[in-house]
Amino acid sequence: MKINTQVKEVQIYRNRCTVIRSGTIPLKAGRNIVEISGMSSSAMIDTVRMSFPSVVKTGMIRVIEGKRGPKTQELSGKIRRIELRKKALKEQAEMWKPEGWSRIIRDMSVKDMEACIKAYPWRMEQTENKILALDNERTLLEQRLRKAVDEETRPLIQAELISESDTQCPFEMSYQDGNAGWNPAFEIHTDGVNNDVRFVMKANVYQNTSEDWNQVKLSVHTGNPVFVHSLPKLDPVYVTFRSDETRIADPDTMRMPVIENTFGNWGDDTMPGSPFGLRALNLNFVQTPGSNTADGYAIDDLCTVMSGYGDGFSCTVCEYTVHAEYVLKVVPKRDCNVYLCAQLKREDIPVKLDGLADVYLGGIYTANVYVDLYAEDGLMTIPLGVTDRISLRREEGKKKTSDTVSGNQKSSVFEIGISVANHEDRNISLEIKDQIPVADSMEILVELLDSDHAEYDSTDGTLRWKLDLKPRQAKTVHAQYRVLRPKDREIEIPEKSRIVIEY
Repeated sequence: MKINTQVKEVQIYRNRCTVIRSGTIPLKAGRNIVEISGMSSSAMIDTVRMSFPSVVKTGMIRVIEGKRGPKTQELSGKIRRIELRKKALKEQAEMWKPEGWSRIIRDMSVKDMEACIKAYPWRMEQTENKILALDNERTLLEQRLRKAVDEETRPLIQAELISESDTQCPFEMSYQDGNAGWNPAFEIHTDGVNNDVRFVMKANVYQNTSEDWNQVKLSVHTGNPVFVHSLPKLDPVYVTFRSDETRIADPDTMRMPVIENTFGNWGDDTMPGSPFGLRALNLNFVQTPGSNTADGYAIDDLCTVMSGYGDGFSCTVCEYTVHAEYVLKVVPKRDCNVYLCAQLKREDIPVKLDGLADVYLGGIYTANVYVDLYAEDGLMTIPLGVTDRISLRREEGKKKTSDTVSGNQKSSVFEIGISVANHEDRNISLEIKDQIPVADSMEILVELLDSDHAEYDSTDGTLRWKLDLKPRQAKTVHAQYRVLRPKDREIEIPEKSRIVIEY
């Protein structure tokens, strides 16, 4: 007896899912052997679980793996025959081309040759049409073949069930499937004035199980099931004497790789009616793996998720409101645009996931950013858009007549100047972040001479100014630094602000 099942519920994890199917078995009194179908060919067989009513006793239950059958073989044979027919038609078309006539015109009369030349365009068109028709037929057969392979390779559950009487036996079957998952996406709503920011988290669900999920109960989970047989074990680590042949690792080769965020192009058009005259903002981003937490969110309505449509289903998972402080920031060494940013405490955000966020400022779409929920200082800074009402200019160069030589050392002085003007009719606070170089060699010394009251971090050379500007006010800040190096070597200060010696 073969029993069909339908998908009842799906629990979606970040890169897999738990599928729960249901069905009913018409049992006879006594021993029954049934085959239960419905599992996808991508189902993880070791995770199959069955649930029957307590009044039904279960005997042997085993999984029968599917394999290709006669339907698959028949369709594969038809596809092979189509390829042979196409090959013959192509060879025939080559023969009809002028360069192939030398093989067939030896015994032809002039009249036959004229007829052959006249019929050449028609014959080539007919041959091409036949090849095109065969290609279309092959496409349809390949679709049927994929469907047949999926149907024939689906595993079956063979179960021995014992019932005391004739009865209708409802049951459930669950299993893991690795061909499904979801990606988080966020919406951030704010007016840029009030301190409340509304976060909306959405789930973009995808599945490629070769089966549509029609009107099923759906829940999304922020982690993945962990398949471990035991906890990690620590083996002893022994300290030994180093032999002369043992090589010591170069510390430079042991450094962690540095990942740099690259910003895209900013829009040129000001958003009409938007606060601060903001322009649309679009940031490139780096996708990061999901968190291993396991928060779950149930979707209220029944859902339909089609197979094979990418992120074809999107649903709202949760909403929450957090407190934010608004700041204006600029990094003129990279970009002279001034950003309106919202700063939030990481601890105030309950969701433990990163993802893309669409930003709406005053109901107007202004940005698409990547939300980093793992900021080192515990603060998230979210760019909301670019303001055109603050202008800024940056200049950097070597101070003239600053080169001096003392003994074996040569010294040069460099200057940075940043001018900013407030075109707003109100007071503003602006944070400017810039940078002087850092040395990449013990033979080079970089010395900060004047920071103009900026906060200075010597580890990466960053300078941070916090300015208060009145309406229509302009200010200039500057920094000055000296570079000392051997007088017989020239230096280079590349864009990344790391000084290297040029030999």
